[in-house]
Amino acid sequence: MNKEGQRIFPRYSLKHISNELFIPEMKDSHNIKTIDIGLGGICFETPNDSQFPDAFEFEITLLGKNKYKLNAKKVWQKGNNIGCRFNFTEKENFEKWLQFVKAIHLLNLKHRVETNG
Repeated sequence: MNKEGQRIFPRYSLKHISNELFIPEMKDSHNIKTIDIGLGGICFETPNDSQFPDAFEFEITLLGKNKYKLNAKKVWQKGNNIGCRFNFTEKENFEKWLQFVKAIHLLNLKHRVETNG
Protein backbone atom coordinates (compact mmCIF):
# COMPACT_ATOMS: atom_id res chain seq x y z
CA MET A 1 0.00 0.00 0.00
CA ASN A 2 1.14 3.52 -0.68
CA LYS A 3 0.97 6.51 1.68
CA GLU A 4 -2.70 7.07 0.83
CA GLY A 5 -3.57 3.47 1.75
CA GLN A 6 -4.19 2.47 -1.87
CA ARG A 7 -3.07 -0.87 -3.27
CA ILE A 8 0.02 -0.48 -5.46
CA PHE A 9 -0.44 -3.66 -7.54
CA PRO A 10 -3.78 -4.86 -8.94
CA ARG A 11 -5.28 -8.06 -7.59
CA TYR A 12 -6.73 -10.80 -9.77
CA SER A 13 -9.55 -13.13 -8.84
CA LEU A 14 -8.79 -16.84 -8.87
CA LYS A 15 -12.43 -17.89 -9.29
CA HIS A 16 -11.77 -19.46 -12.68
CA ILE A 17 -8.26 -20.75 -12.03
CA SER A 18 -7.68 -24.02 -10.20
CA ASN A 19 -5.40 -23.48 -7.24
CA GLU A 20 -4.33 -25.29 -4.12
CA LEU A 21 -2.85 -23.58 -1.07
CA PHE A 22 -0.77 -25.41 1.53
CA ILE A 23 0.51 -23.88 4.77
CA PRO A 24 2.76 -26.39 6.60
CA GLU A 25 1.95 -24.88 10.00
CA MET A 26 -1.78 -25.55 9.60
CA LYS A 27 -3.48 -28.94 9.83
CA ASP A 28 -6.46 -27.97 7.67
CA SER A 29 -4.77 -25.71 5.13
CA HIS A 30 -6.36 -27.70 2.29
CA ASN A 31 -9.64 -25.97 3.25
CA ILE A 32 -8.28 -22.48 2.59
CA LYS A 33 -9.89 -20.70 -0.36
CA THR A 34 -7.76 -18.25 -2.34
CA ILE A 35 -9.78 -15.11 -3.12
CA ASP A 36 -7.30 -13.13 -5.18
CA ILE A 37 -3.61 -12.67 -5.90
CA GLY A 38 -1.34 -9.95 -7.16
CA LEU A 39 2.32 -9.22 -7.61
CA GLY A 40 2.64 -8.04 -4.05
CA GLY A 41 0.28 -10.25 -2.08
CA ILE A 42 -2.59 -12.67 -1.64
CA CYS A 43 -5.99 -12.68 0.02
CA PHE A 44 -7.58 -15.90 1.22
CA GLU A 45 -10.45 -17.18 3.29
CA THR A 46 -10.03 -19.72 6.07
CA PRO A 47 -12.69 -22.20 7.18
CA ASN A 48 -12.77 -20.64 10.68
CA ASP A 49 -11.55 -17.60 12.62
CA SER A 50 -8.14 -19.16 13.23
CA GLN A 51 -5.37 -16.72 14.04
CA PHE A 52 -2.44 -16.79 11.68
CA PRO A 53 1.12 -15.99 12.65
CA ASP A 54 2.40 -12.59 11.57
CA ALA A 55 4.78 -14.24 9.11
CA PHE A 56 4.66 -17.69 7.52
CA GLU A 57 5.71 -19.78 4.54
CA PHE A 58 3.25 -21.41 2.15
CA GLU A 59 3.02 -23.22 -1.15
CA ILE A 60 0.49 -22.49 -3.85
CA THR A 61 -0.10 -24.66 -6.89
CA LEU A 62 -1.83 -22.93 -9.79
CA LEU A 63 -3.42 -24.64 -12.78
CA GLY A 64 -2.37 -27.99 -11.34
CA LYS A 65 1.28 -27.57 -12.29
CA ASN A 66 2.82 -24.20 -11.44
CA LYS A 67 4.05 -24.52 -7.86
CA TYR A 68 5.38 -21.56 -5.89
CA LYS A 69 6.91 -21.52 -2.43
CA LEU A 70 6.44 -18.07 -0.94
CA ASN A 71 6.93 -16.18 2.30
CA ALA A 72 4.15 -13.90 3.44
CA LYS A 73 3.43 -11.41 6.18
CA LYS A 74 -0.12 -10.97 7.43
CA VAL A 75 -1.22 -7.39 6.86
CA TRP A 76 -4.82 -7.67 8.02
CA GLN A 77 -7.41 -10.17 9.19
CA LYS A 78 -11.17 -9.62 9.25
CA GLY A 79 -12.99 -12.71 10.45
CA ASN A 80 -12.13 -15.52 8.06
CA ASN A 81 -10.46 -13.27 5.46
CA ILE A 82 -6.73 -12.66 5.61
CA GLY A 83 -4.64 -10.30 3.48
CA CYS A 84 -0.90 -10.93 3.17
CA ARG A 85 2.06 -9.22 1.60
CA PHE A 86 4.76 -11.32 -0.04
CA ASN A 87 8.35 -11.27 1.11
CA PHE A 88 10.49 -12.59 -1.73
CA THR A 89 13.83 -13.92 -0.53
CA GLU A 90 15.12 -15.17 -3.88
CA LYS A 91 15.22 -13.29 -7.17
CA GLU A 92 14.35 -16.45 -9.11
CA ASN A 93 11.17 -16.95 -7.06
CA PHE A 94 10.11 -13.36 -7.69
CA GLU A 95 10.79 -13.62 -11.43
CA LYS A 96 8.72 -16.83 -11.72
CA TRP A 97 5.87 -15.20 -9.78
CA LEU A 98 6.09 -12.04 -11.92
CA GLN A 99 5.81 -14.14 -15.08
CA PHE A 100 2.71 -15.88 -13.73
CA VAL A 101 1.02 -12.63 -12.64
CA LYS A 102 1.71 -11.12 -16.08
CA ALA A 103 -0.03 -14.11 -17.67
CA ILE A 104 -3.04 -13.66 -15.35
CA HIS A 105 -3.14 -9.96 -16.25
CA LEU A 106 -3.17 -10.74 -19.98
CA LEU A 107 -5.91 -13.36 -19.51
CA ASN A 108 -7.98 -10.77 -17.61
CA LEU A 109 -7.54 -8.21 -20.40
CA LYS A 110 -8.49 -10.77 -23.03
CA HIS A 111 -11.59 -11.75 -21.05
CA ARG A 112 -12.63 -8.10 -20.72
CA VAL A 113 -12.21 -7.47 -24.45
CA GLU A 114 -14.20 -10.59 -25.34
CA THR A 115 -16.94 -9.73 -22.82
CA ASN A 116 -17.22 -6.05 -23.78
CA GLY A 117 -16.62 -6.78 -27.35
